[in-house]
Amino acid sequence: MPTLAGVETVLLPYTHFSVLMRLDKRLAAVTALGIDGEKLMDLDRSGIQWQLDPRLT
Repeated sequence: MPTLAGVETVLLPYTHFSVLMRLDKRLAAVTALGIDGEKLMDLDRSGIQWQLDPRLT
């Protein structure tokens, strides 16, 4: 992942992707993912509870 000189960031690594968050703007500065397009599938995500990532509080 690249870095941003002079900007406070937090790296949020997940299973198949990562997000470099800018704390001053509370927005993603960089995102990266690793997928195999031949293995894509639709998933039912109904009923999944969304929550804020505690690493950003």
